[in-house]
Amino acid sequence: SAHSGSLHPVKEIGIVSGYGDQSVTLPRSCCRDTASTLCYSSVQVKDDISLDTAVFFTQGCAEKIIQVFDDHLIYLACAGLGVVLLEFLGLFFSLCLCCTNKNINDRKV
Repeated sequence: SAHSGSLHPVKEIGIVSGYGDQSVTLPRSCCRDTASTLCYSSVQVKDDISLDTAVFFTQGCAEKIIQVFDDHLIYLACAGLGVVLLEFLGLFFSLCLCCTNKNINDRKV
């Protein structure tokens, strides 16, 4: 599996200690396995501490959003172009309908 218990430094996921070494409890949103006791215990923040990827997510939210956007950019661009094309087709057909309606009204007189 992709998450087979490899270790990632705490510094990689944006957890840094401000004043010396301090213990922090990681948010539950960082826990991949919420049943793990490591999710409820404090983590000593040091540069050399590593997190188990089987228990914790190691990629931040902003990084993940950017990665998903980059991975699916072609689909988003195609969807946007499709919407623009539909809008122009709607505009074209509505103008055709208006012109046809005007021609019919002009011939009635």
